This record gives sequence, C-alpha cells and structure tokens, in this order.
Amino acid sequence: MTVRGINGYNGATLQLRDAQFGRNLGEPKRLTTHGAWFVELKKLEFRKYQIEAVQTIAGRPSLPSAVRSYFVVLVPPVIRVPAPNQSLARTSTLSGTAEPFGQVTIWRENPSEILLDKVPVNFVGEWRAEVTLPVGSYTVKGRQFFETHASRESPPRTYKVVPAAPVIESPG
Repeated sequence: MTVRGINGYNGATLQLRDAQFGRNLGEPKRLTTHGAWFVELKKLEFRKYQIEAVQTIAGRPSLPSAVRSYFVVLVPPVIRVPAPNQSLARTSTLSGTAEPFGQVTIWRENPSEILLDKVPVNFVGEWRAEVTLPVGSYTVKGRQFFETHASRESPPRTYKVVPAAPVIESPG
C-alpha cells in the first residue's frame, strides 16, 4: 500500500511508525523535495493499523504526525479471462491474479455453482484453470483465500460461452 502525505522537508528522512506497537514500518525514506511525499509499505500483516509519520532533519526528529487508522485486508482476486462480454469456447481457461501462494475459488451465479475450487496462485500472483460449460451467458465471481483469511467477492464478470470454432481438415 502507498501512504501519502504533505509537509515533507527536502533532505529529511521520513519514517512511518506503527503507533499501536511503537515500532517502525518499512524503511526510512530520504525526501528529495519539499511538500508532498509517499512511502510504499509491503508485506503487511492482515490487521488494523494505527500509523504516524516522523521526519528527522540533522539528527532532530519532528513531533509525530496525527495518527491514521486503516485495516489491511485480503483483496478479491482479479479475473482477467474472461474479459467483460468476451466469448469463450465451451472448454476454456479462466485466469487472473491474486496474492502469491494463495488460492482462488470461482463460481457462477443463477444458479449458483462453484466452477473452480481453491485454484493455487503461483509465486508471481497468477492463477489459471480450465472449465467446461454449456453454451450460454454466465456471470462469474471469485474469492481469494490466503492462510486463514478470505477476501470479499470480486466484481461480477459476465461473458458468453459459444461452441468451439470448426476446424477444416481437408483440403490440407
């Protein structure tokens, strides 16, 4: 996630802190301009955070900023294929992105039916699996699972399942 703020000082070192537990979050960042600043935080635990920022100039720390609270949650998986309103063959591969090493479940609506259950997500955050459906229109959603956490549902994705394209064998 990216934390953004203002009133940074050129040459200062900015450090985000976990105000709840009194420890640093991420690496300190050397500011190169006055004014707006941002710090990226990675691999945060899934929980509520209360953070503050302190900037240090010539060895002198500022007062802490006001405390901001937020929750780190597992986001829903992204469904890349099918694209919105795309047409796919009866047997096709659904794919997308999610948290590396997590799992993704995809289901259709009306009637509700799980199409892909706990598909593993690889180390770069990609998942893919093959599904076979009758011809028709479908709306699918997904949910991601990581360790003991589950995401909310992804936005619905509507697409069409069509017969496979014919293949001409002769003349060759």
